Amino acid sequence: MKKSPLQLSLLALFALLINSSFSQEYHVETTGNDNANGSAATPWQTIQHAMDNVSAGSTVYVHEGIYFERLYVVSSGEEGAYVAFQNFENDEVIIDGNGTTDPALVEIHNVHHIILDGFILRNNFQLDAMGVLVEGACDHITLRNLELYDIGFTDEPSPQVNSGTNAQPIIVYGSDSNHTITDLKIIDCELHHCVLGFSEALAVNGNVEGFEISGNEIYTMTNIGIDIIGHEGTCEDPALDQARQGLVSNNNVRFCTSPYAAAAGIYVDGGSQILIERNEIYGCEWGIEIGCENVGKSASEIIVRNNFIYSSLDAGIAVGGYFYPNGSGKVTDVIIAHNTLYNNGLFSPFNGEMYLTYIENGQITENIIFIDNGSAVAVGTDGPEAQNLLFDNNLIYTEQGENNTSFIWYTNDYQGITAFANGTGNCSNCLTEDPLLVFEGLEPDLHLEPGSPAIDQGVISTYMGEQDIDGEQRVFGFGPDYGADEFGSEVGTNDLSGTPSFSVYPNPTTDFITLEFSLALSMELTISDAQGKIVLTTSNVRSMQQFDLHDLDAGVYLVTLREESSAWSSQFIKE
Repeated sequence: MKKSPLQLSLLALFALLINSSFSQEYHVETTGNDNANGSAATPWQTIQHAMDNVSAGSTVYVHEGIYFERLYVVSSGEEGAYVAFQNFENDEVIIDGNGTTDPALVEIHNVHHIILDGFILRNNFQLDAMGVLVEGACDHITLRNLELYDIGFTDEPSPQVNSGTNAQPIIVYGSDSNHTITDLKIIDCELHHCVLGFSEALAVNGNVEGFEISGNEIYTMTNIGIDIIGHEGTCEDPALDQARQGLVSNNNVRFCTSPYAAAAGIYVDGGSQILIERNEIYGCEWGIEIGCENVGKSASEIIVRNNFIYSSLDAGIAVGGYFYPNGSGKVTDVIIAHNTLYNNGLFSPFNGEMYLTYIENGQITENIIFIDNGSAVAVGTDGPEAQNLLFDNNLIYTEQGENNTSFIWYTNDYQGITAFANGTGNCSNCLTEDPLLVFEGLEPDLHLEPGSPAIDQGVISTYMGEQDIDGEQRVFGFGPDYGADEFGSEVGTNDLSGTPSFSVYPNPTTDFITLEFSLALSMELTISDAQGKIVLTTSNVRSMQQFDLHDLDAGVYLVTLREESSAWSSQFIKE
């Protein structure tokens, strides 16, 4: 039935009223009054009063000042109608813990669709002190543009430390067996100068699935920077007690060290399906560590790619179950690719640039390892020998010369890459030339100079990622470069996509794919799985040709077309 103009006007007015009910704005100022209505003209005085009195779709703007409060988020938002608390027009809003005793400065418990944006949290010194705690039946939580410092179990300059002396600036506990924490974002925050004990600056623990930790700056911590944790008993259901499906990207983590603990810049302890990419990590005890502390458990399906890691005290990258099988769990299905490591192992030279313990099913490939710490140890190992580990197609350079490069490989030591390749079957395709990395004076920049032997040496793979360390196109030229930097690449460019159109459909698919490309050429085709294994190869492929996928397992695949010196690639999902 056709609606009259009056009906249409009433519908529009009704829609406007509904929309306005989900977009309320409130204000808080230190000079306000909690008995007021919270408008810009008559603001509230305390942030907690605002948290107690807002509903879905509300935005609370907090004006400049120091707020001596402990905050509890009690109202949830809805899809498309978050509850947001943020500083007003870049005002400096400080939440100060002086004079209050509850452990967390901000507690987000059993609520959803919440944004916390633009606050400074400081001055919380007590046992188990926390900056922001997210726990329980939460989902759709965003922590953004927060600065946290002076969070510690003590403010003493040289404290005594034991297992009970801990503090955590940001901690997420997935503790509810009936409710998984999903859509968690911790982005563009700054965490620094905290006294952690045996804890970590930013941790995601337990029943958490689908999270992003990106764009954060974490520095000067007395233990781990970022920790992704599983199997700690945080969630009562063992099948769910594991942080999983997470992205740790574009963070700058530096100077996370401890005299009493193994302090990594980024640590996966029992997590699963974690992508660690495009981070810069330096001056930490360990750069990136992948392990599992709990016996009988594992960390699995971890990809570490396109990172700069340098000046670590113990090693740049450490992977494996370090006391497997009786003293720790294990690490399975891990890929370490396209990273640039420089001058790691400063205080523990025999650990090498990489330190490997027990691994099942791993690839370490297309990395740059530049040894300049006097030890000339490329890889150090310990424990039971890895099973099904590929270590090849890396560029390994030491200023002491190729024959002085050492490999401590489980039961044997090897001097020189040739001896290592002959003795283990690894590294038969490794390069040994100077990678020609950029330095700014004595400081490492780690991008590639023109003429670097790392340029175009890689192969297109599902695990290489779409962007290099700078967010620029991962492939520029005839193939991806070794290491984290793609020389000559720019944002939005793709030298390998010279054809104006190349598509794969349907995507996702169950049975068949069709390739469509605009060049009237016959091409060579390869399809490879997520581990880089080629599952199909054929020549003389033409546009609109269909391929049967019935024999392939479900997963993500990379299809690549090649014609002489040019190549084009795209991904598809087989369901």
